[in-house]
Amino acid sequence: MQNDPRTLFALVPVVLAGCGPGINGLAAEGEPLITIRAQVAWDEEAFLESVAGRWLWPGEPPPDPGETTMEELGLSLDQLRAAVVWGGRPRDAELCAHGDRLPELAEACSYAGYFVAGLSERAAVVDPNSLEVEVTIDKLPPADVLVGTTGSRLAFASVVTFFDSPEMFDDYGEGFFSSSDVAVGATFTAPAEVDSRIVLREGAFIDDPKFYPLDRACPEPPPGFSHAYRDRSGSCTVGSLSEPLVVPVAAAEPGRLLGCNGYGYFASVFEASDWFDPGLEGEERPGLCIDENTYVVPEPYPCPQLLVYALVGCYGSDVCERPDWDRRDNPPEGWPCKP
Repeated sequence: MQNDPRTLFALVPVVLAGCGPGINGLAAEGEPLITIRAQVAWDEEAFLESVAGRWLWPGEPPPDPGETTMEELGLSLDQLRAAVVWGGRPRDAELCAHGDRLPELAEACSYAGYFVAGLSERAAVVDPNSLEVEVTIDKLPPADVLVGTTGSRLAFASVVTFFDSPEMFDDYGEGFFSSSDVAVGATFTAPAEVDSRIVLREGAFIDDPKFYPLDRACPEPPPGFSHAYRDRSGSCTVGSLSEPLVVPVAAAEPGRLLGCNGYGYFASVFEASDWFDPGLEGEERPGLCIDENTYVVPEPYPCPQLLVYALVGCYGSDVCERPDWDRRDNPPEGWPCKP
């Protein structure tokens, strides 16, 4: 029996507690909390150009997007889907503060503010003719994709479009945005792009600078669900979700981050005894000792992530009452970080 696909990107699927009747009461039993209309701004040429440039390694020349067709990719508009995807919560802001000590770390951390998929709601089929779609939020998101404390929480989501690829290695089944699907675009992708996001606010408003901060020009979003929109000129409005959201095709770099699906901008913590091979394909893997107990290996490509090897830590969480392992008195052979 597989896990619920909604928990695909959630590291610790904790039920959001204490939301109060204001949000829970938005939907009757079995009905979605909210239905959102969207209009896909499909551009085949832009999509092929984006795909051609997404998975290039540094210095690799991009292929000619004109050499690839939708047919060669095995894709058609009949496969186009859309889903509300909650933004993943960055876990490595403190680690990225050391970027000036290691170029590879700075590069892996250069994607701050880019939207990274954290949790997918159920997908809907996009009408291949009108390119219209209705997506729903069926449940309140878990704590993994929120910031704040009980009584004062905030979450952001993007409407993501993608080509469903059930013939690929999709362990989570059809109907959710996953790493085997081909990302097309999203309403909210990167700081330099148009920012059109779904906001869920509970209680007092908090704007965490490490969690997709709203532009300073944006008014404070109201409690419940709302829509924040900032155009390229910097003008920002916050209103209801009554009008359709336009979903453009993502450029290559934001498209790559969408395709990373939860890898990007997350720090993966490993027990120090799971000591890694210091060579990657015969080359040295640069790392950095944050302190005597923590060694970080940044991997900027293809999906930016930080591999954290710790002498003391816990699985699936940054903080735990009792560590799952503690090797401080007995570090593994070759441990590079000294007091």
